[in-house]
Amino acid sequence: MENMITSELRKVLLVEDDEDHADLTVSMLQDLKRKDDYRFLIDVVHTGEECLRAVSDNSYNAILLDYSLPRMSGVEVLEGIKGMGITIPVVIVTGFGDEKVAVKAMKEGAYDYIVKEHGYLRGLPNVLSRVINQFEQVQEKRRLEEKLEEYQIELEMSKRLACIGEMAARIAHEIKNPLSRIRMGMDCIKEHFNNDPSRKKVVEGILNGVETLNTIATEMLNYAKPLSLDFQNLDINEVLDCSLFALSERVKGEGVTVKKRFDRKLSRIRMDGVRMKEVFVNLIMNALDSMPEGGVLSIKTFKTREEGVEHIAVSFTDSGRGIDERHMDKIFNPFYTTKERGTGLGLATVRKIVELHRGRVSVTSQKGKGASFTVRLPRS
Repeated sequence: MENMITSELRKVLLVEDDEDHADLTVSMLQDLKRKDDYRFLIDVVHTGEECLRAVSDNSYNAILLDYSLPRMSGVEVLEGIKGMGITIPVVIVTGFGDEKVAVKAMKEGAYDYIVKEHGYLRGLPNVLSRVINQFEQVQEKRRLEEKLEEYQIELEMSKRLACIGEMAARIAHEIKNPLSRIRMGMDCIKEHFNNDPSRKKVVEGILNGVETLNTIATEMLNYAKPLSLDFQNLDINEVLDCSLFALSERVKGEGVTVKKRFDRKLSRIRMDGVRMKEVFVNLIMNALDSMPEGGVLSIKTFKTREEGVEHIAVSFTDSGRGIDERHMDKIFNPFYTTKERGTGLGLATVRKIVELHRGRVSVTSQKGKGASFTVRLPRS
């Protein structure tokens, strides 16, 4: 396992008050003629205070810390690093006969120690590499465990949301039939009140409420049912133009200026045009909702690379109210909404469709300074 990092550069901070000894240590660590061929980039400081400043301003893979320093002991330096909330493996370098002191330092957070005895510098590269390697393995294991825990939480949440979705779909289905009968009945009643404006207005209010409930029920049913996609090679700019045309009256009526920055040289991409238009319409409507007094909506298409794969991206940036930070990680969840009249399914549907295209949607925002939603779709 130790050979895993032999060909890679590791940055090390050497804390040594004896300049001659520091030069000798650096020479040993950077001697590329050794058989093991470890490679280290060494920064040298001579006091504990300089060490803390260096750790604060730079990123290191390890620290070689002389225990006996002027003004600050090695333990005090360790406490300072810990107090800064920085996790770095520290190897204590101590004089012969100071093993008890080194063990004490390890209890305070040092990762290992080495005694300044005859020939110890020859073994220093191996000790340092072993410590770095072990530390990186521990960090990687911790990262994977955290990732697994996040995945398990997401899986459990997905199961719960699936149950909620199924229940909502059944409720929506049961609601739609009586709503249809109510609407038909109210249409008949409305005809009898043609000469009575006040009562006619009451009936129209009821009909509007019925229509709202019917829309919510329809959205729930559409979200719950599986989507089938019809992939075709399409121009993403043309799909965007169609989406904007569908909302042109509302855009004009709400005093919103649309600024298009389309890359017309983008190649066609495989997508379901109807579903992707639904995504774009949802995102445009979301932007319009955030600008009730008018504003600017900038839409841009461009190429980007995600993990080595070329993507075509679309960003929707508005000058609206922005999104509160506490809502940012929830806005794509089904049935989550901050609007007075909303089902919380618009952005959830956006994410569902984009992910079925093997893409992803993200958002950046600052309260009071607008929001920017970006859809990224892989070309292949």
